[in-house]
Amino acid sequence: MLDRAMQAFLSDRPVAVGETVQAGWLVFRVADLGPPVKLESLDFVRMASFTRDLSRAEAIYRDQQAMLRRHGVEEELCTVMHSAIVSKSYQAGHPSAFLKRDAAVEGHSSGWYVGILNDPLSMDDESTFELRSLYELSILDERMIPFWLMPVGTAAFLADGTVEWIGTQGSGAIGVMPVVPKKGYTLFLRFQSAFESVSGKPSSTIASRRPNGVVRGSSSQQQSSTD
Repeated sequence: MLDRAMQAFLSDRPVAVGETVQAGWLVFRVADLGPPVKLESLDFVRMASFTRDLSRAEAIYRDQQAMLRRHGVEEELCTVMHSAIVSKSYQAGHPSAFLKRDAAVEGHSSGWYVGILNDPLSMDDESTFELRSLYELSILDERMIPFWLMPVGTAAFLADGTVEWIGTQGSGAIGVMPVVPKKGYTLFLRFQSAFESVSGKPSSTIASRRPNGVVRGSSSQQQSSTD
């Protein structure tokens, strides 16, 4: 599906080998001009390792779209190339690991935070966090992959896939920020509606936000800002 759709999109557009194409959270690279244009994706096995077999990418795309439909929300764009703030207490497969999206994409930051419930490390100490790419995290812990396009205000608990909302407005409805394509990729595709394209150079800045706290199962989510 993705391969055919991207080939159709690129068929009447000038592209060069090495250029990138974004579809949802995924980023593909033009490997051969063809015709038809041949694309490759990261293989989700090793860092900086590419493959022309797009079956894994297709499955990821379907899983992420299914997650959005299940919760009735629109995508909040980010890609494999963006980073997350990660507590140093987190380890792959941790039974109390969670994801929390505090912000939309800014620079290289996805706005995601990865932590564990009842984290023994202090959230007031910047040395207890590190930046890691969403691609690296996805290799280490595949449980995260379906959630990456979920909007600001999402808290996802990886052990059972439960989703809760933080920063809600009104009668518990989440305030979904508008989806605005960010510059930084040669071509940008949205399959939910029409295809769009943007061009530009990637930002060299990293948003230095510190995460808010999350309390699972609380009717009024407690947050502590440490900006």
